Amino acid sequence: MEGFAYLGLIYLLLHFCYLTGRYGCYGLEECNIGCTDTGCNNTTGVCTECSPGFSGNTCNTCKRGLFGTNCTKDCNIINCKGDCDKNNGKCVECKVGFHGNNCQQNCSSGCTKRVCSKTTGHCMDGCNDRKFGSDCSKSCDITNCIDNCNRITGHCTECKPGWFGKNCESKCPVRCEGDCDISTGHCMKCKLGWFGDTCESRCLENCKGECDQANGRCKDCKNGFFGDGCTDRCPVNCTDTCLRSGGRCDKCEPDTVGTHCNGTCGAGCVPMVGTSSGTCNRIGECTTCIEGKYGTLCNMFWWMCDIWW
Repeated sequence: MEGFAYLGLIYLLLHFCYLTGRYGCYGLEECNIGCTDTGCNNTTGVCTECSPGFSGNTCNTCKRGLFGTNCTKDCNIINCKGDCDKNNGKCVECKVGFHGNNCQQNCSSGCTKRVCSKTTGHCMDGCNDRKFGSDCSKSCDITNCIDNCNRITGHCTECKPGWFGKNCESKCPVRCEGDCDISTGHCMKCKLGWFGDTCESRCLENCKGECDQANGRCKDCKNGFFGDGCTDRCPVNCTDTCLRSGGRCDKCEPDTVGTHCNGTCGAGCVPMVGTSSGTCNRIGECTTCIEGKYGTLCNMFWWMCDIWW
């Protein structure tokens, strides 16, 4: 008898759970709020039927386009990619070209592919040509830029040859050989014969070719000149050139000797044909001595030999 009473009690509990929107072994679990009054399966909790606005086996989520506790509020999902958040109704993700809580704002037309952050509206894939700024809404002048401008500052990152400045708006100095510095306009190299930051100064007239771009010092002198500024003339008896430092002759005119070619051959040297001048090498040694003379300088007489011997 007691056994039948126990089974009867269990039956009443289960029947009570089913009728009152509960399920589980002892009816401790409530059916989801989305279930209709017909309740849910007393074992699995699957609803017999969902109330309006709810969906799913257990009626625990709102239908597409609805949100709120009772799924009675409409989402604004025109520009949403997918559904809205079921708690606050805001778009979880926007379609391309839109941003904002409900994707109600357009991404800037300057954004590449119109892709921007849902939260900030900042462009995600960079800016279109001639546009800069976080939302790529500002315009920059890239007439003389190579490629686009910097998307943060709007300044050119590289200029076409012959231009400089933030927007490459200024021409390089006319005496630059090639490009100039994008910030200062200083020439990278000067045309032949000029020096200075902007190649505004002429090299000294006796420079041979280039001079130092910073200080104008000649790199080499024209024939016949020496010194830092190539302002000193080589000694008169030098043949064409002399050393840059000190003026030492590279080669002497005939019949002259010495580092600066300011000496002559000795009187004992045999003279060159058609002259009265003798011939000798750079240090004064005679090529050939006249009769009666001997020695490297032809300054000794043969009769001295008899005395010595």
